[in-house]
Amino acid sequence: LSEKVEMPLTEYHKKVPIHTPPIMTFAILAEVVWTKSCQKDMEHFYNDPKQAGAMFKWPGAECVGICPGTGKRVPFSFSKKHLLVVCNMQGNVFRGSAFHMLTRMMPRILTIEGYRKLIGPSKEDR
Repeated sequence: LSEKVEMPLTEYHKKVPIHTPPIMTFAILAEVVWTKSCQKDMEHFYNDPKQAGAMFKWPGAECVGICPGTGKRVPFSFSKKHLLVVCNMQGNVFRGSAFHMLTRMMPRILTIEGYRKLIGPSKEDR
């Protein structure tokens, strides 16, 4: 915008809605196995009321075991390896006339199949 907006942001966004897609970024942390015990540990931390956001409810532990590449629940296994990634989640909220941009880092289990869907095939797959 080259002009100064002379109205509150809430009114401006009613006229010109926010239209950029959310940007999802992931960082690979480790190669891991995903077990029921892992899920329980994540639930203990991320579903704790002390971890709740002050502005709105963030996703809890239920999203950790959903592969961000396939959208499918990752099956528990003591032998199959996956990638532990951290996802940068962003949330925007209006409180009165104030606009707040919030960020939370959330672990996710990325399967190799999901990795290929996000990144593309390996040289061997081509």
